[in-house]
Amino acid sequence: WSNRLLVGAGVAAAGGIVLHVLAFQTRKKLDDAADLDAYREHETTFDIERAATFSLYGAAAVAGGIGLYLRLTGRESPVQVSADVRSGGAFVRIGWQQ
Repeated sequence: WSNRLLVGAGVAAAGGIVLHVLAFQTRKKLDDAADLDAYREHETTFDIERAATFSLYGAAAVAGGIGLYLRLTGRESPVQVSADVRSGGAFVRIGWQQ
């Protein structure tokens, strides 16, 4: 599982970098907006890109930390991964026993 988590962390980090660049470009459009209507046209896109960027960076940090811990300690055991989508958001749960 450590390899899977480390690869997943790399993929999440790469996605975070892509969205970071997109958010930076959208932020430039906000800075260059001539009026409030032009600003509001890009505001929601920027908010979504920023939130997704932070989420992917956070997921990369957590997955990378757990993967690194499992690799360095050699304490790999069966890991259970589950996802739960609800109206207010989504959760990813990772659990294992020693």
